[in-house]
Amino acid sequence: KDIPLSRSSEDSMLRREGEMQRDQYSGRALGDAQGLRSVKEHEVSSFLFYTPIKGIIVNFFDPLSNHYGIDIVTQRNEPVKAVYDGHVVFSDWTLETGYVIGIAHSGDLISVYKHNSSLLRRQGQFVRAGDPIAIVGNSGELTSGPHLHFELWYNGQPVNPQDYISF
Repeated sequence: KDIPLSRSSEDSMLRREGEMQRDQYSGRALGDAQGLRSVKEHEVSSFLFYTPIKGIIVNFFDPLSNHYGIDIVTQRNEPVKAVYDGHVVFSDWTLETGYVIGIAHSGDLISVYKHNSSLLRRQGQFVRAGDPIAIVGNSGELTSGPHLHFELWYNGQPVNPQDYISF
């Protein structure tokens, strides 16, 4: 609550790298290449999401304060799961948000999972909804305890995950 959240140069670099990786994989027709149903309606509400983790939401989506996701507190060592089928476009450490994994999905959707204690998937790997991709943690400078910071981006814009997923 007391930590001022603002977009740092590292966060901006992470987002740019994620966008470049997304573009690299989006040319493959993600859904069709894996025999999956492509999203015909280009709306987030057309997706059927898997819950990444069960827990208590302690910090809500608030783009006006640069908080582009939600923070979910749960028990240590809980597996974080992919919300939808896609390709891992980022799987690495950042100073502010620790171990981060980003997944590009069909329909110009990206999901981002931050503050993990470890990552279970590498960049370029395909994951299915519900696959474990990370372990909940407390990594990075912008954390105050074990939790998952989860973001959804649609057409390059952050959207409120609570509008589409039951936590």
